[in-house]
Amino acid sequence: MYRLLFYTLILALACFLLSACSNRTTQAQADQVEQLLAMMAGTYSGQTSSAANNSGMMTDVRIRVNAPAISPYVMYWEVRTGPQQNLYRQRLLSYTLESSTNKIIQQTWKLNDNLEWPNPMNKDAFSSLTKDHVNSQLGSLCVNKWSKVEQGWRSYLDPTSCRIWSERRQKFRRIEGESLLSKESLSQAERGYSDTGMVQEFGTPLGELHSLKRQ
Repeated sequence: MYRLLFYTLILALACFLLSACSNRTTQAQADQVEQLLAMMAGTYSGQTSSAANNSGMMTDVRIRVNAPAISPYVMYWEVRTGPQQNLYRQRLLSYTLESSTNKIIQQTWKLNDNLEWPNPMNKDAFSSLTKDHVNSQLGSLCVNKWSKVEQGWRSYLDPTSCRIWSERRQKFRRIEGESLLSKESLSQAERGYSDTGMVQEFGTPLGELHSLKRQ
């Protein structure tokens, strides 16, 4: 009887310790995502050259919002370009930690109808959003992977896994993306390659990043 009680106590202690370790791991993972989003939130602007903005002013805005249907960790992202600062891109970005690599996965969601969200910079503007309102624009294989670096955070979108269909060109393309986030700036690159041969067809020159200063 005493032996049974002893083993029962040992088992209970082991379960308690495993649960405590699991909770600490989960909290540490959440803390990493929170750190990235806290640094990312803000407005960035500067002169840049891209397909959307031929050597003009670009403003990149990222705001933490509530969109529980997608993820506990969501940023609203918009890009404005040109002298009139016309809206060029409007997306939601969700974040999860990939425990096997310890990298943070950023997935892009396109709003199906931007007109439904007249005040998207309000923190609760997307609180009633459902997955019927959005689509995963590039798919589950086209994700940016963020990792901690000395300057802040760096992300990479791998063209070997990101393959999308171009309606305009009527062919598949490979997409590559890079970002470097620091307290002072957000530097980015986006490149498109041929589906076979990986010949660059558009985007930022290899080895270069366009830098936008934090406002």
